[in-house]
Parts: sequence; C-alpha cells; structure tokens
Amino acid sequence: MLPATDSIRMGVIQADAGAPTAAQQTDWSFSAQLDEAGPHVNRVASFDDHGASAVSLNDASASAFVQRARGVGVAAPSAPDPQQPEEVQEPPIEEVVNSTVIHLDKPIEHMPLISPPELKLVGRCVTFKGDTTINGETRSFFYEGLIGTINKETVMLIHVHRYTEEDFQLHKLERRHAFRADENLKSSQQGVAVAPSNCAVEGISSGGHGGTAREEIEANYSNDNLNCVRNPVVAESIQKPKDDDDNFDFDFDHHSISVTEHQEMPALLNALGETHAEEATRVRNRMQQQKGTMGPIPYVTFSRSHIHRVEFGVDPQSSFYSIFRDPTKEYFDMQCLRMFVRRYIIHTSQGNNPRCVPLRAFITSRCNCPDLDNDLLERTTREELAHLIKIDRDVKRVKKKKEQNRRNALRAYRAPQGLFRLTGILFLTHLPQQTLSIAVMEMIVTLVLLIYMLTTILTAEPNIVGIYFAKVYPYIFCTVIVSVLATACTSLHAIRMSLPIRDGIFVASMRAFFTLSATACSTMAMIIIGGHASYERLLSFVESDVMAPRLCGFYSAQRCSGITIPCTSIYVDKRLCNCFHMQYDSYPCQSIMIAYVQRGLIPMVCLAFILFATFFFDGYLHLRLFHIAHLLEGRL
Repeated sequence: MLPATDSIRMGVIQADAGAPTAAQQTDWSFSAQLDEAGPHVNRVASFDDHGASAVSLNDASASAFVQRARGVGVAAPSAPDPQQPEEVQEPPIEEVVNSTVIHLDKPIEHMPLISPPELKLVGRCVTFKGDTTINGETRSFFYEGLIGTINKETVMLIHVHRYTEEDFQLHKLERRHAFRADENLKSSQQGVAVAPSNCAVEGISSGGHGGTAREEIEANYSNDNLNCVRNPVVAESIQKPKDDDDNFDFDFDHHSISVTEHQEMPALLNALGETHAEEATRVRNRMQQQKGTMGPIPYVTFSRSHIHRVEFGVDPQSSFYSIFRDPTKEYFDMQCLRMFVRRYIIHTSQGNNPRCVPLRAFITSRCNCPDLDNDLLERTTREELAHLIKIDRDVKRVKKKKEQNRRNALRAYRAPQGLFRLTGILFLTHLPQQTLSIAVMEMIVTLVLLIYMLTTILTAEPNIVGIYFAKVYPYIFCTVIVSVLATACTSLHAIRMSLPIRDGIFVASMRAFFTLSATACSTMAMIIIGGHASYERLLSFVESDVMAPRLCGFYSAQRCSGITIPCTSIYVDKRLCNCFHMQYDSYPCQSIMIAYVQRGLIPMVCLAFILFATFFFDGYLHLRLFHIAHLLEGRL
C-alpha cells in the first residue's frame, strides 16, 4: 500500500501546471443531453446555459446585449448593485468539512450540496475537438481522456490521447467494429451461463439485477472475487443492465459500451525510468512539437471556453485502473482515486445515489482496489470535499458576477442618437421600430381611405348612387378621425417608450384608448359598408317612394329603364316607370346600378379591413411591450 502524498494534490495542482500544453477553442455547456452518435459514442448535445438546468461555461452571455448593439451601446462597469441584497456570509470551508461525518461503509452524513450540474461529468471518458498551436501553426486535433476535475475556468483530463482527424475517424470505426464483434459473441452465447460459479455473480448476466446500475452491482459483488470483472462478457452484462425501468442514474453509464481486453487502454507508465515531473515535461514538449497522433498523455488542462464537439467516449472497465498495485504508478493511481472520490461526492450530494452505495464499496469497485487503506480514503475524501466546495462557491460567484454585469449593462445601455434615443434598452428589442412602422402603415391606410371617400363623393352618379353612398360617409369619416388620433398616439409612444412603463403611462394609456376606438370604428365601418354593398339593400332603397322622382334622371343619363325589367315590357312595375314624356330604353338598369355600387363600396370595405388589421396588430405590440417590460424589469 502506497502512502498518501499530501503535498501533491494529484489531478488539481499538477493538472493545472499542464495548462499551457493545449488550449482548445470553443464553448462547453453541461445540460448533459445525450444524442446517440453511433454504437460506441454518445454526443453531448448541449453544453450551454439553459436556464436553471445548467451553468454557463463562458463569459459571452454576460455581455450579450452589449455585443448585440456594438457601436451604439455602452457597457457599464461592474459596480455593486444598490438594490441587491447583501450576500449571505458563507461558513468557512473547513467548518463545513468538519461538520460532515464521513463513513466508509454507510452513507455520509451532513453532506453539503455541490450544485453545479457539469461536475457530474467527473470520471467520464469524453472526446472533443480543439485547436492547438504547434511551432507557430494552428492545427485541429481530437482529444480523448477521463475528466479528472472541473472548476470555474478549466477542465482537467487524465490519460489523454490526441488524434488527427483521420486517425480519430479510424479510431471510431475500430470501436464500432469491436462493438459489433462483441454483440455477435454475446448473441452466439445466448442462453449459456457466462460466469463461473466461484465468481459469485450468477444471475447478473441474465438480468437478475437489471434495475441496478453498474457501479452498485460491482460494489455488491466485487468483494467476493474482483477478478471476475476482468471477464469481458461478464463486464458487458454488468455495464449494460437489461431492465431500464428501475435504473438509477448513479454513474450515467447506461449507454456505456464495454470493450474487449485487446482494446483496453495501454498502461500509463513508460519504461524510461523518468520521474513524473520529467515525464510531464517531455510529454508537454512533444505535444508542442509533434503534429500527429500521440498518447497517452498523463494529464492536460483545457480552458472551459475553448472546447467544442464534445462527446461521451467509452468508459474503461474497473480492471483498467487497479490502483495501488504498481508503486511506479503512484501519481496516476492518486489521480484515479481522487477522480472517483470526487464523482462519489458530487453524485451523492446531488441526490443521485438513491440506493446509498457506501463510499468504500464504490471506490474499491470502480478502482479495483480491495485493499485500499481506510485512512487514505477518508483523508482524500475530506480533501476533495473541501476542493469541491470551493469549486461550487467559485462557480456560484462567477455566475452571480455575470448576472450583475448583465444587469449593469442593461441599466447603463443608451440607445443611439436619433429618433429612438429616449427608448433605452427597449431599442434592442426592436419594439419601438416596429411600433413606428405600424403607425406609418396606419396613417397610409387612413389617408388612402379618406382620399377614396372624397373621390367617391366627387365622382359618384348624383341621382341614385351618390345619395345611396351618402348613408355610409359618416361612418367612414368617424373612422378616419379616430384613426388619425390613434396613429398620432402610437407614433408618439413609439419614440418615447422607455422603462419603467409607469414613467410614460399617460401616453401609453392614450395609445391604448384610441387604438381600441379605431379598431371598433373600423369594424363598424366594415360591417355597415358591407351591408350597403348587398343587392337587396340597394333594391329596397331604389324602390322607396323618396327615390321614385330621381329614377327618371338616372334613366335619362344612363340610357336605361326599369330595374330588372325595362319599362318597355308589359310586366314592368309601374311605380318605377312614372316618367312623363320620356322615351324609355329597352335595357334594364340593374347591372349598371350594381356596377356603380360595387366599384364604390367594395374598396371601402377592403380598406376598412386593412385598417382593422393594422390597429389589431398595434394592440398586440402594445401588449407585447408590457410583457417585455415585465421581463426586463425583473432583471434590472
């Protein structure tokens, strides 16, 4: 058994020292949604901030509004918010750690909450793509390794392999072929017991523990004979339980694919007799000079904001770790121990260990170390708990700082000089521009309706049609007047709207009142004009006694007689043919009257409908303003 190296926190201090070795380019986010990208690799579909489900890994979101309006916006400095409540003083980390009762064979008591969801990825194998500068030349590589730790700025991987694009595709193809070969092997052995009786794992491969995750099964059975997990078929049955209904997500390994022994990752130790520091320096120099595939690299630290195309890889079996068996692997073994201690603390703290798998059973199973020293495990657990609490607080602090910077940027933003200079942050929502555009459209439609009405008054046939049209002119005129007032209020509000809404509540109220009035007037005009465009209404108007004296003038001007039947017919209604000393034409006036009415009233109906639609959309924009104001005021 190797003693603990207290002066060196493997996977933390040494991993950070390797930060210059590779700085890849892009974003990580950690909402851990999985999308199958093949039988061996699951893609991490999203690694951005999605509300409360994830913590953003870059600082871009803090200045989103400033970036969006570059050149016209002013970002505020990070000043304290006078309206922000004072930050609650957190107890010292040492006090929190001391209050936690660490048990090795039963659940840990008083475990503090480690909330960042991205920390759940600790201990998982991942692959991603990044850009690395080699001899002044920027090249893209794929990296594959185990996540040792994650903090507010960096991600540390251990046992890292670097691939070129071609080699990585070949690597994925080989894994896919190996998986198919393993599936064929299992199908050929279906119905046959694959575990010897002395392994004490009978029933696992047949689904007896189908509802149990891999690590719990290993924890329950590894104390009898840990060598059983070296059997690739048994390991496959342990890693892929058949029953998913009762699966608890302790290890997130439901989609992990085990590999056969000839695919197992090579040992970390080299045969050059170098110290760990010498080996790390040599590997770092190789990474900065060699342009091809290489590995394994002991550890590499990556910036969280410089990683992209992240996918889950193939997690190695517990037999791969087998820590504290070889004294020359002390550093790697301590990295693995700390990595899985972190994983246990994180998942247990976040309630992802419902079956309360004990710490020692978990570690000895995953690391294949049945003789692990209890004092070393407890001491390491306390160190890692303090480390994770610090990370948790740092992540929360960074998130709070981003939120405060965003609030300051929103408050300090000023719209560009011009027509909308008073709108402030609302300028970025494009709501003032949209409101002014709809006001211009309202004014155009109103003017067109007014001009058409005046044209109709001047050009309509005076004997019958002009008098008939006079019945709808008051409604149109009323609609035009109210529409002009509503358009004026909307235009004024478009260039003066700002937050908070109560500062311009008078203009907003006037706009709302006249918008509703214009909507009602246009609706009323549309209904009344449409009613007058009907033939029945026109016929009843023409047949009235008041219009009888005017029919003769209409007949004379239009060279027609009668309505549906000419006055020359013996079947004509004599009331419509009382014109003395007049020679009647044999052509009826029905089609002429209908043509006059339709040419005059149908365009008015269409214009009234367009006016109704524009004011309806105006009302929608007004309601949208209140909704956006509510959202923004909640963030200011």
